[in-house]
Amino acid sequence: MHRIKSELDQYWDLLRQRRAFRDAGEDPDRAKMRSSDTIENYKE
Repeated sequence: MHRIKSELDQYWDLLRQRRAFRDAGEDPDRAKMRSSDTIENYKE
Protein backbone atom coordinates (compact mmCIF):
# COMPACT_ATOMS: atom_id res chain seq x y z
CA MET A 1 0.00 0.00 0.00
CA HIS A 2 2.87 2.38 0.80
CA ARG A 3 4.32 1.84 -2.70
CA ILE A 4 0.99 2.74 -4.32
CA LYS A 5 0.72 5.91 -2.21
CA SER A 6 4.27 6.89 -3.18
CA GLU A 7 3.48 6.39 -6.88
CA LEU A 8 0.30 8.44 -6.55
CA ASP A 9 2.27 11.24 -4.87
CA GLN A 10 4.75 11.15 -7.77
CA TYR A 11 1.95 11.52 -10.34
CA TRP A 12 0.37 14.40 -8.41
CA ASP A 13 3.76 16.10 -8.29
CA LEU A 14 4.19 15.61 -12.04
CA LEU A 15 0.74 17.13 -12.65
CA ARG A 16 1.60 20.15 -10.46
CA GLN A 17 4.86 20.62 -12.37
CA ARG A 18 3.05 20.46 -15.73
CA ARG A 19 0.49 23.03 -14.57
CA ALA A 20 3.24 25.34 -13.31
CA PHE A 21 5.10 25.16 -16.63
CA ARG A 22 1.87 25.80 -18.56
CA ASP A 23 0.93 28.75 -16.30
CA ALA A 24 4.41 30.21 -16.86
CA GLY A 25 3.92 29.99 -20.64
CA GLU A 26 6.47 27.20 -20.97
CA ASP A 27 6.29 23.69 -22.40
CA PRO A 28 4.61 21.36 -19.88
CA ASP A 29 6.49 18.42 -21.42
CA ARG A 30 9.59 19.72 -19.62
CA ALA A 31 8.15 18.35 -16.36
CA LYS A 32 10.02 15.31 -15.07
CA MET A 33 8.99 12.54 -12.71
CA ARG A 34 10.84 13.01 -9.43
CA SER A 35 11.86 10.22 -7.08
CA SER A 36 9.60 9.33 -4.19
CA ASP A 37 12.42 10.27 -1.80
CA THR A 38 12.51 13.79 -3.23
CA ILE A 39 8.75 14.18 -2.98
CA GLU A 40 8.67 12.88 0.60
CA ASN A 41 10.98 15.75 1.57
CA TYR A 42 8.47 18.28 0.15
CA LYS A 43 5.58 17.11 2.29
CA GLU A 44 4.48 19.29 5.18
